[in-house]
Amino acid sequence: MIQGIDISSAQGVLTDAHWAEIAKVKRFGYIEAQVGNDGPALTFLDYVSRARAAGLDVGAYLFAYCLPDAAGHPGRDPESQAEAFFEASGGEGQSVGELPPAIDLEWPASPDWSKWGCSASQVTDWALRCAVRVETLFGRRPIIYTYPFWAKDAGLQGLNAYPLWLASYQTVAPVVPPWTSCVIQQTSGGGYRLPNGSPCDEDVVTDDATFASLLA
Repeated sequence: MIQGIDISSAQGVLTDAHWAEIAKVKRFGYIEAQVGNDGPALTFLDYVSRARAAGLDVGAYLFAYCLPDAAGHPGRDPESQAEAFFEASGGEGQSVGELPPAIDLEWPASPDWSKWGCSASQVTDWALRCAVRVETLFGRRPIIYTYPFWAKDAGLQGLNAYPLWLASYQTVAPVVPPWTSCVIQQTSGGGYRLPNGSPCDEDVVTDDATFASLLA
């Protein structure tokens, strides 16, 4: 299995020496580039530069806010968030040798949908529109990250046109409709301790052929 991590600004300062230690046990890292319509992740460019210099394969992800439009809240729509993601990431994921862009679909949590004016059909439509726009901008199909319960509540019909990155802490990832398999499995939430002491999520790709296809 090919081991990796996913990381955000919450993990704090990571030096070249820290990334060199990470690269001894991990081969890839997905790094948060954009947070909904709040703005870019300020550590993204630094993390990418240092991670790549240490020898890791790198990908960028959008932490999506799957919210309906509302007056006074610009940038909620999926196209705007996709465009902000492309700008914040510098197009990371466009080229051969880079991991494809990823869209993190987990917020709002489904028990809070009524609070935000969301519904399963609205969330699914939002996600589809975002994926289409990301694919157009980057020229590559994005990977969809989500949890089994979130996918079940939303339905996400049509999103199986895009590869799945599943957060599941079971030994074997379950089948989550509408997908039949996943290409990346997040195997722990904060289970890896970074050299600076921060907890970090862990991920795996099951085999070299699948990993090579992600970099193609």
